[in-house]
Amino acid sequence: MNYPELQPAIVRITATVPAERIILFGSRARGNAHSDSDYDLLVVVPAEDKTLATYKKLHKALLGLGLDIEVVLASPEDLKNYQNAWMTIFPAALHEGQVLYAA
Repeated sequence: MNYPELQPAIVRITATVPAERIILFGSRARGNAHSDSDYDLLVVVPAEDKTLATYKKLHKALLGLGLDIEVVLASPEDLKNYQNAWMTIFPAALHEGQVLYAA
């Protein structure tokens, strides 16, 4: 699937943080979203950038796009360590998600 409406968000995210990957997951990625569904984005960043300050910068960068975007930050180590942990979003994001950006 193609998500042209997310291109401005991808540009803003990659200009704000050193994103290694951006993965769309959740109902939008599965194709069963409703008109009021948000866009769930898993943004993979180096471990040292997985901070509250980074979340705040991303939130500010995504304002004004007119899209309901929820961002989850993860490091490559998080994905490796929790890829099969059923109590996290990582298994679903990695198996059902769609990569929108890869550095």
